[in-house]
Amino acid sequence: MLNMVEGVICFLIVFVICTPFFVFELFALQSLGITYDSLWSLVFFYVVYTIVKAPITFVADAIPMFFKQKGWIRSSKGLFYFALHAITSFVLICSIDYFLQTVSFAVESAMIFAIFIAGLHWLFTHRDPDKPIYGTAEWDALTQKFKQ
Repeated sequence: MLNMVEGVICFLIVFVICTPFFVFELFALQSLGITYDSLWSLVFFYVVYTIVKAPITFVADAIPMFFKQKGWIRSSKGLFYFALHAITSFVLICSIDYFLQTVSFAVESAMIFAIFIAGLHWLFTHRDPDKPIYGTAEWDALTQKFKQ
């Protein structure tokens, strides 16, 4: 009996998670000019995008921190951060689109998707405090705190 209840709960969880995706797929993706052969090819595109985007995100997060440490920008979470993530997402989407023949993005839809992803990334990270810069009073206070 417990296995049946667990199966029903798993089905409901998957159903609740997948239903908004299918509604989004039916209306938004087709209206944005994204064409694909099957739903599995779209899922494969997303998986490839997620796997390739992870190391790119590490580099894209480090560049604004480096610029802040050099004093070239005031915050590592501002417009430069957003623009860098939008550009890297756009280039990645266009690259995957070029190599993956089963999914096709219009240039406008790739831009919209990249801006949307960069906006989500910024939304979830912009309130994180900036890391202290090496050699500043904030860095020295933090170092002293951990030495005690």
